[in-house]
Amino acid sequence: MSTFRNLTDADLWLQGPDGSKVKIGAREEFEASNYFKRYTSEYLDDGEAFLALVTDDGTPWSKCPIPNFIKAWEFTVATCDEFTDHQYDFALSTMLGGNARFVQITVDDQPVEARINSNADSVFRIDADSVQIFNTDELLVEIIEFKGSSLASGDAKVRLMAATDTNTDGCPTCCD
Repeated sequence: MSTFRNLTDADLWLQGPDGSKVKIGAREEFEASNYFKRYTSEYLDDGEAFLALVTDDGTPWSKCPIPNFIKAWEFTVATCDEFTDHQYDFALSTMLGGNARFVQITVDDQPVEARINSNADSVFRIDADSVQIFNTDELLVEIIEFKGSSLASGDAKVRLMAATDTNTDGCPTCCD
């Protein structure tokens, strides 16, 4: 829950996340779901926003449910590991019951290289002691693969977290 403030000198009647109407008094501060971020300058152009975000709990608002079926793995990638070894291939679409809509990769100690969806043009390096995040719907990840980086002087500890908004039975729950 975040805190918002009505920026206008008039009472507002706004649609809430469940479709109900919510009355917000002139200049009133209120705590509510992040659904109301849609009325702030975070989502609207300057001058169009009529709510201010006073305190933010840090979670995003999305018209679709935030991915809720999540899995995490921790593993070590050796400097000599190659994509062709298939030692660190994660078929996320199979493991999660659908393509990953959120992916977070945390790398400690040494850099690694990753490849998305088996595409040679999608290889990228993740530096030591850093995090790479693909937020909800920035990229649909079917497969992610890892290999040692030529810049590494030793093994890299990697943590992979991936989520989708499908149920464990594979039935989509997101809106279109």
